[in-house]
Amino acid sequence: MNGLDPTLQGDDRLQGDDATRLVLTVDEACRRFAHDLVEGNHPDIEALVEMVPPPNRDTLRERLEALSALLTNSGDPPSPQRDGPAIEPLDNDETVERFADPTAGRSSPAHPVASDSTKRRSQDDSSVSVPGYRIEKVLGRGGMGVVYQAVDETLGRRVALKMVIHPGDGSETLLRRFKLEAQAVAELNDPRFVQIYEYGTHHQMPFMVLELVEGGSLEDFRQKEPQSERFAAEITRSLAYAMHVAHAAGLIHRDLKPQNVLLTKKLEPKIADFGLVKRLDQEASQMTQHGSVMGTASYMAPEQSRGETDIGPPADIHALGGILYCLLTGRPPFLGSNVYDTIQQVRTEEPVPPSRLRPKLSNDLETICLKCLHKSPEKRYASAEELAEDLQRFLDGRPILARPVSLPERAWRWTRRNPLAATVAALVLAIAIGATAASWRLALLNQRLTLQKQTTERARALAVRRQREAESARGEEARQRAAADAA
Repeated sequence: MNGLDPTLQGDDRLQGDDATRLVLTVDEACRRFAHDLVEGNHPDIEALVEMVPPPNRDTLRERLEALSALLTNSGDPPSPQRDGPAIEPLDNDETVERFADPTAGRSSPAHPVASDSTKRRSQDDSSVSVPGYRIEKVLGRGGMGVVYQAVDETLGRRVALKMVIHPGDGSETLLRRFKLEAQAVAELNDPRFVQIYEYGTHHQMPFMVLELVEGGSLEDFRQKEPQSERFAAEITRSLAYAMHVAHAAGLIHRDLKPQNVLLTKKLEPKIADFGLVKRLDQEASQMTQHGSVMGTASYMAPEQSRGETDIGPPADIHALGGILYCLLTGRPPFLGSNVYDTIQQVRTEEPVPPSRLRPKLSNDLETICLKCLHKSPEKRYASAEELAEDLQRFLDGRPILARPVSLPERAWRWTRRNPLAATVAALVLAIAIGATAASWRLALLNQRLTLQKQTTERARALAVRRQREAESARGEEARQRAAADAA
């Protein structure tokens, strides 16, 4: 999902952690409501509505009512074992602000908490039409939009038809972002991106016609299992070259992840879903206010997690490192118990080195991966092209340019992540050093005292010996005089 739903923000735009907490609270309210309905209970909508701030309560109330209509009017109550969860959980693979994407087209369960249009969804699917296209089936659905598989009746080819079903339910920002996505895709005339064939509106419903990629997503392909080093490197290299093209065109994706990479039948990757695209110009930057957290928690860069507006190519390079990490280990680089925990990991913790999860992993590939995931943008690859070239060196068996993190830098990172433990460790070390120094000084003093004692004893012994020798000499002299006198 892409962006924060404006209907969940009230009059005052929520920022940073507040926006994330609101999303989690709404998600929890919907979970409780759906669970109680499935269990045959009668949940108190008003009690759940009070979980969110007053400006957002009407929106949550409408969504719970829509969810109630869906679950109570669809025949048998949904079974989580049979049909999956009644509401798709807000997990770490989803965009943080889940309710906004009017256009997300990915293979996932339907989202019954979509705005207030949920009640009309069954009628919508049967009544939606775009002249010149015959709709065959739904490929994916987002909060306010849907992607269909359709046939271009003029050319006879299958396409992906992406559209906003109820533009009146959204804001001008959402519609501008939908058009911006179409314009961005149109600029990227490169086979490594899903291509756009047409953009328009029909009955006030914006739509875009896209290339249909029938191999599924990279997320579906990997099946949460580690992939071969070569496959992971080749896929990431291709994505990096593609993003170099996008960056050269002044476009930042901001939501690269395995779900947004589609594969052809020949396993050639194509980048999709530019719903969060940012243009590196003043006009586009005005669409993202400071504090708005945009992206997918497990793959976003630290600067994204803080809601910074000055997001550039390093954020996409970080995400490419996250994709490489995921392909190598079978899991994303950051994974908390919920989105908020994951964001905290992104901000403050280093990823577990891939070699700990995959002991025989190439050191060079791990070095490339961790360089992409560096907390500081300036410490990552300078460009996506530079990343692609280093991956090509790895594939060719040549030395890579990236260098492993040095021991001093690891120590410095550890102290930044664990300031309290570092302080205690420094104190213990200082005490240990002090104790060692004191012990050394005491030992030195004892050594000096022993030496002085030994010197004194030797001098005393020498004096005694010389005294005895003198006395012996005097005695001998006396005897000699006595003998002389007797003679």
